[in-house]
Amino acid sequence: MTDLDPLLKDLWERKQSVRRNVVNLASELKDARTRLTLREESFNRESSTRKM
Repeated sequence: MTDLDPLLKDLWERKQSVRRNVVNLASELKDARTRLTLREESFNRESSTRKM
């Protein structure tokens, strides 16, 4: 069993690292979507202003 412990520890650490990466990517995606929405709104306002 002692031979497995370092392997299990390494696997657990990799799993935690993957989880952190997924959380970071999800946060970045949310930020990007927010920025895109703001840009679209700004573009739409500018477009409607130019039509007048």
